[in-house]
Amino acid sequence: MDNPLTYKYKIGLPLLLVSKFLLFLLIVSICLREPYIHSREILYFLFVPISLIYGNYAKLSSVLLFLLIWGVTLLYNIIVPGSNAIQGRWFEGLINASYLFLLVFSNKRYYQTIIKAFTCAAIIVSVVTIVIWCICYISPVIRDALCVYFSKLMEETNLTFVGIGGRAILGIDFFVVWYRTSPILVPILGICYINRLKGEKNKRNTIKIVLFTVALFLSGTRANMLCSVLLLFVYEVFRLYKRKHFLVALVILLSTVTSAAILANMFLNDKGSISSSVKHLHQVSYFKTFESDYVRTAFFGWGHGSSFYSLGRKKYLDLTELSHWETIRRYGFVSFCLIMIFIWLKPLIKKVQYEKGLVKYYYVVVVLAYIFVACTNPYLLDSVGFCVLMFFDAVFEYESICCNGDLQRRKVSPQTT
Repeated sequence: MDNPLTYKYKIGLPLLLVSKFLLFLLIVSICLREPYIHSREILYFLFVPISLIYGNYAKLSSVLLFLLIWGVTLLYNIIVPGSNAIQGRWFEGLINASYLFLLVFSNKRYYQTIIKAFTCAAIIVSVVTIVIWCICYISPVIRDALCVYFSKLMEETNLTFVGIGGRAILGIDFFVVWYRTSPILVPILGICYINRLKGEKNKRNTIKIVLFTVALFLSGTRANMLCSVLLLFVYEVFRLYKRKHFLVALVILLSTVTSAAILANMFLNDKGSISSSVKHLHQVSYFKTFESDYVRTAFFGWGHGSSFYSLGRKKYLDLTELSHWETIRRYGFVSFCLIMIFIWLKPLIKKVQYEKGLVKYYYVVVVLAYIFVACTNPYLLDSVGFCVLMFFDAVFEYESICCNGDLQRRKVSPQTT
């Protein structure tokens, strides 16, 4: 008769391997956001049931907080008139919470799987962006055919994962290839710079930095471009500071902050950009909505599934790319603060508390850079945003474990020699 422990091992190990494989595919699917076979939903419902025994349910607090906010908002808008939320869409907030639930699988069993899957997805997004850009630049015929194809895909499914076309930024015309989930390149680029600050200067890490930076620029989105430049210059400041070139580091830091502020202001006030004009009108419309009901604005919001009239699109919208204003509109300002502090910044706060040295402040820059990009894209409280959050959590905790392991080996080695 088999030993019960042996039997458990025989069953448990293959199940864990299958679970890791499904999680890898799920993260890649979420980050690629393909519009054809709904692989994201299929993989989610395959992964979660067989993986529940491996979850770290101490991290369930983030999910419970989000559900509490959603529930309070829903209850208030059912009782108090003033919201135009469609009843059939009230429970779409639970779909977002279901992807936040993946955070419980950010534990020792899955850290490497999460990091590898996210890195793989980022490389695919970058390669697809660069390859399509090169093909379109070389062959106008193929470029026109791809433009027609992606436009038709958008009309038929209301979804597309690639956009191709020209774009004027500050009066300069660019040919861009915009991959829908290109903001995921910001956090992985930041982590690559952190690896360099910690001494990892191998060719693979350098290639990733070049690949992600080029893809961010070719995407043509101003937030992506600004963050890629910001991450580079802040990295250079930290590198010089570590080498005790304090004066040069200070000059570059002041120049970077000043230049970033000027560029951000120019981008926001770029009258030649249709996108900037639309976002500005979105913002005006949000402010008008907020002024119509200060109680909802402060505490309860108008609820998931509600809509507001946007001057930017001249129609009622239930979602815009301005994620911060949209979150306040849906859940209220207080709830927005709770989400940012106790969900989004929670892994960062823990990391900064335990990380030693100057590099811990670069973690702050990386997380804030992604939040900045997400506030101009709808990737703060959706599957992509929560996948990025899980990546941050996994990287931060995995690095802490590796660091503690190195310290333990250093303490043990003198005694064993």
